[in-house]
Amino acid sequence: DVLVFESTSPHYYDVVAWKKRLWGYSSNVLHGTIADIFDDKGFVDWNTGDNTQTESISQPLWQGGDITGLAALMGGLVYFKEDNIPIVQGNYPAIMSSNTLPCRGLPAENRRSVAVGNESVYYYGRGGVMRFGGELPKCISAKLIP
Repeated sequence: DVLVFESTSPHYYDVVAWKKRLWGYSSNVLHGTIADIFDDKGFVDWNTGDNTQTESISQPLWQGGDITGLAALMGGLVYFKEDNIPIVQGNYPAIMSSNTLPCRGLPAENRRSVAVGNESVYYYGRGGVMRFGGELPKCISAKLIP
């Protein structure tokens, strides 16, 4: 007889550190680990949640299609969709809120193009390389295209 131990973890497209938690997404669900993950007070548990400061969270985000990207920016958690950019603010899940900016978002096929630098998120959107700093995204590659 052979005894086999396996460890499984959910598949997420991106994982971002924000507010002492790890955040990830799959399709249209945003997931956050237990609090203080970086203080060795707990273990990563993506599968439970009750919206308190110490538990993990899984939040379905049905409006506007699937999540296509994720980044931490200026105290907020930015998650992209194809036609809008929602931004989550707050210190723990029970008091978090989200504001959505309707604009050119991140196409699903370009989900790997997200980068953070200089207090902005850069991504390859429809029309070129975009820069998002909390206001409407601006195309920064237009001058490069002949």
